[in-house]
Amino acid sequence: MMNSVLAEYIDKFVMVYLDDILIFTNGNEEQHKQHVRMVLKKLDEAKLIVNKNKCLFNRKELTFLGYNISANGILPAPQKIEAIKSWPIPVNVQQVRQFMGLAQHYRKFIKGFAGIAAPLTDLTKGTGPKRRAIQWTDECQKSFDLIKEKLSSAPVLINPDMNKPFRIECDASDFAVGAVLLQEESKGVWKPLAFESKKLSQAERNYPPQERELLIIKFSPIIFL
Repeated sequence: MMNSVLAEYIDKFVMVYLDDILIFTNGNEEQHKQHVRMVLKKLDEAKLIVNKNKCLFNRKELTFLGYNISANGILPAPQKIEAIKSWPIPVNVQQVRQFMGLAQHYRKFIKGFAGIAAPLTDLTKGTGPKRRAIQWTDECQKSFDLIKEKLSSAPVLINPDMNKPFRIECDASDFAVGAVLLQEESKGVWKPLAFESKKLSQAERNYPPQERELLIIKFSPIIFL
């Protein structure tokens, strides 16, 4: 319902997730206050009530949906990173899936995530009880540790500016392909907006290197749009 009420403002200066609303302004404080008034007016017309105790106003930085968001860009929320860093070694398939569910939420911060996570995603294959035991190998431990390390030092992903040029850089390995969406922040300085990657199927692994790179060129624009 919230999406329909605020439809004309979404992606202009509003983001909505269920009943959470983020109002952002690429301008001055007075313009931001005007945006807030416009949103509150729409909510009032729809007879929707706002809990003032859950509202944050005039913030230059805040946490929203597990991300720290500021004018400088986006980072995983520190409490989420601490949860990942302190995660114990999984002992069954369900625990692997729980860890991967949280890690996947932040995959856009990790270059080559699909390849790094491959030993763990392989553990979730097959059928059977969700608490079935797993065989935790050295490769699984390396993958587990590297995901924690990468997220602990995640780069700031800049906020997109639709008036500046974008580009996509691609690469391929024997078992995964990856891409990064970049934007020219200043002349000759390109900053990342998101990383994406895809684990190759057995058939795709037989492709020559040039064709593997074409796979990422094919799917990355769809992922990033």
